Amino acid sequence: MRNDFPSNQLSFYQVPIDEIVIDFYSNDEMAMTLLGIQEIYKNKKLRSDVLTLISGDLEKGKTSKFGAKGLSLWEVFVLLMIRRAGIVDYNKLSDLAENHLILLGIMGHGHSGDIRFPVSTIHENITKIKPDTIDEINILIVKHHHKSSKSALNMVRADSFVFESNIHLHADYVSLYDGARCLMREASRLACLCGIEGFRKYKSVIKKSKRLSYKVTQVKKSKKKKKVDDLFGALIDLLNHTQGVMDRVLKLLDDTISWESEKDNENVKYTKLRNKLIYFLSGTALEHELTHRRRILGETLSSKEKIFSLFEPHTELIMKGKSKAPVEYGHLVFVAQDSDGFMLTGSRVESGSRDKDICIPEIKNLQDSYGEIKCITFDKGFCNPANKAAIRELIDDYYLPSSGNQDKEERTDKFYGKKHWHSGVESSINALEQGNNLGVCRDKGLDGFDRCIAASIASRNLLTLGRKIAKKKIKKLKKKAA
Repeated sequence: MRNDFPSNQLSFYQVPIDEIVIDFYSNDEMAMTLLGIQEIYKNKKLRSDVLTLISGDLEKGKTSKFGAKGLSLWEVFVLLMIRRAGIVDYNKLSDLAENHLILLGIMGHGHSGDIRFPVSTIHENITKIKPDTIDEINILIVKHHHKSSKSALNMVRADSFVFESNIHLHADYVSLYDGARCLMREASRLACLCGIEGFRKYKSVIKKSKRLSYKVTQVKKSKKKKKVDDLFGALIDLLNHTQGVMDRVLKLLDDTISWESEKDNENVKYTKLRNKLIYFLSGTALEHELTHRRRILGETLSSKEKIFSLFEPHTELIMKGKSKAPVEYGHLVFVAQDSDGFMLTGSRVESGSRDKDICIPEIKNLQDSYGEIKCITFDKGFCNPANKAAIRELIDDYYLPSSGNQDKEERTDKFYGKKHWHSGVESSINALEQGNNLGVCRDKGLDGFDRCIAASIASRNLLTLGRKIAKKKIKKLKKKAA
């Protein structure tokens, strides 16, 4: 059963959340984000809608009458937003939740000093919130601001950037070593659980895999003129060794089937280890096949066929033509910003799609979410003849420069003004990367990837909302002083 707020919220020593004093002269991201969260709390309708969305994910498939209370819905929302308000991992978030006095107050706790927020508790609650739910919360936050700003949708600028996966530089022989290492590690744990012998010296097998992988590296770095045969031999040794590891693991999986049939009840640890082994076995087998085709048979593989990481298999290779980063590993993220600095959307682009493919669908999504947009701007990467023809039917005023020769329309002062205003989206993207941790994704899996994007966009909007409120309060104080 989940409460909306902590049970000790109305204790005699607790200051009400809407009366907590936050320094609005501060330039710190934490203070401004907390000011934005406080504004959400003050609006009862908005607060109720946000908590209803969160409860839908946390209480899905569970009865509201039984079970442990756990974190309240408000605490989960606050921690979810604060985690993306800067470079904050789960360990730092746990420390902030226990020791940051204003954050404790905003969550609904007093300064009792005996409140604990374990890392595992925070992680298990935050990861239950779906990316789509956070997107809906973000739309609610932006619409709340638009009620007081009727001109926010007069100008919207959109662009895309690469949100990188947390992987090391891809090399097929390194991936083979990763696969062999993980297979032997998990196989030794499963064999120990089931009482099967044959994996006592698994560490020596891992060291051998590392030596063979290092040998390939040394041959590639050597300045020897005729090193093709040496490289071929080193790769053959690594492939044969990895094949031997996979054969041992396959035999272990067959042996554990009889052990499982003897047990009456299901062993959770056994199931978890077996699933891990099957996952790494399938990934290593695929990497083994691709390496054999590319290195031994001399085939040319497309980037769609390759896997760039066993741990983040969803990663794709993106070449946007930038001089500083010609090749990036991750996913494209589409963002759109209104004239008041609020991020209207932030969504991962489907694998294989590029800017030209998403231009018109994203405009329609924005119109469905926020209504009429008077003007929207893109860069030339989104332009093709089909998009130019389709955008005229959706929006009267737009900026979509041609990738080739300029039209007469593109030489006007009005067009250059839109071009100058559109360049500000690069600053906003940099703020997301540096301030809201959208440079490299530290979460696991595609679902964690999408959650990071959605939470960072919502957290940036709370920061912007907090700054707007702070400016209004400072103006009021200046008028009183005058």
